[in-house]
Amino acid sequence: MVLSISILVSGREKTTKQCITSLDRLRRKVSCELILVDTGCPEEMRQWLEVQADKVISFQWCNDFAAARNVGLAAASGEWFMFLDDDEWFENTCQLEKFFLSGEYKRFASASYIIRNYIDMEGKQWQDVPLPRMARKDDGIGFIYPIHEMLWPRYEPVKQLEDYVHHFGYASADAQAQKAKHQRNLSILLPAIEEEPHCMHHYLQAAMEYIAIEDFDCALKMSEDGIAHYDSNRKDNDQYFNGLCAGAVKARVLKKDYEEACKRGEELLELASLSRLGKASIYGDLAIAWSAGMGQDRQSHGDGQRTDAVQREVCAQGGCIGTEAFVKYLQKYLEEKHYFSGHSMEALEQQTLILDSCFTVYHYQMVMGWGFAAMLYSGQVKETELLLQRETLEWWMEAVQNWYTCAGEQDRERWKEDFHRLVSVRQEQCAFSRQLYHMLTAPENGGEENAESGRQGKAEQPAAGGQDAGTEMEVLAAKLKVQIRFLMEQHQNEAALAAVRQVLQFLPNDRELLELLDKLEGR
Repeated sequence: MVLSISILVSGREKTTKQCITSLDRLRRKVSCELILVDTGCPEEMRQWLEVQADKVISFQWCNDFAAARNVGLAAASGEWFMFLDDDEWFENTCQLEKFFLSGEYKRFASASYIIRNYIDMEGKQWQDVPLPRMARKDDGIGFIYPIHEMLWPRYEPVKQLEDYVHHFGYASADAQAQKAKHQRNLSILLPAIEEEPHCMHHYLQAAMEYIAIEDFDCALKMSEDGIAHYDSNRKDNDQYFNGLCAGAVKARVLKKDYEEACKRGEELLELASLSRLGKASIYGDLAIAWSAGMGQDRQSHGDGQRTDAVQREVCAQGGCIGTEAFVKYLQKYLEEKHYFSGHSMEALEQQTLILDSCFTVYHYQMVMGWGFAAMLYSGQVKETELLLQRETLEWWMEAVQNWYTCAGEQDRERWKEDFHRLVSVRQEQCAFSRQLYHMLTAPENGGEENAESGRQGKAEQPAAGGQDAGTEMEVLAAKLKVQIRFLMEQHQNEAALAAVRQVLQFLPNDRELLELLDKLEGR
């Protein structure tokens, strides 16, 4: 027996069937067994499970996921052990099959596969997290922690597989149900912290649960309490300590306490022995904090029609406001992003909660969006253009729109003023900025309403007005093309095709849209 696969099943019939079915090909090709640990399934489902699995074991639920996992581990007879949840299912298992059929598994002690955590129920947004979910089985290995359990110790070398499971556990249209789930997790974590006050894992998990329910004060307290109780003698603490340090900065940013975020972040970078990924996470949040802090400074000092000299003076004054610091931390963040793009295994070894979002598309876009706002505010024309040239125009469309949506109304208005001043005063130096400005400052009315106003404008307004309406429609179409490409990148081809057809109703001769249509229809 090469592989034992263990799944905790709790009565979620639909996803459990998807989960087990997704393993069919792996089970046919590789010598393996399927072990199901039943934590509370109804009788009818239990009968179905008995047919599907090699072993079904009853477990009396006791608020301890590690204990339930260890029951499956104890029953495993395979050389390797793999585990997953009953609300996860593989897209395919090609790399897993190759790993075992080729004999490559004999050269490794453990392996990871990717958990694709969806943010929305439509499956359009997600975060990919590689987690060590497989290991060579021996007497020394076992699950620890009553919630968000993990196999310990972590043996090396580790094989990183690209196969992934779909997981919608963090996406729900029912906000109350999601909140109840986080509260349930906290009901397990908080007693665990009292029992083991020097276990960094519990503090970090609790901090993330509080962030999920937007209780940023408690998230901050949990992060700082964990840092205060750090015990370097516990071998499992270091990785989570890094996450807590990053969490202490991130919670302050989420609270919009930017000055304190800057102060605490710089203290931790100077005093704490942090991993490279831990520092990278703090760099990114410090870049956001310094940039957002500039906006707060403007609000308190007043902005008006200032000259560039006055602008630089405002930025240079005390507190946490200053262009130089922002540029420093943005640059450090970008340097680390480039480094880890070529050192994925090192990133995996250092990764934990908080740190796993350091370079996600969303967070990277937020750092760059705030960075773009700060560059505009400080009037650094050359630097702004260089920042923009790091990514494509389409990428910036999405990045700045994401930042723009999350920013406050006053930030958005100041951003428009800064952007307008930059592209109007120094047009000859701002080709990229000018393109982006015209695309992003188009009217915000949505699809049908905007298209209807465009048609009316062409029909009813004089020639100049009709030309403006036509330009407006083209700008809107450019925005929609960005979203269509994003859908295609995420393999949401049906949604992309529907969007292309809808836009073509208003721009039937648009060459780019016609090319996208051909590609989506496979012509």
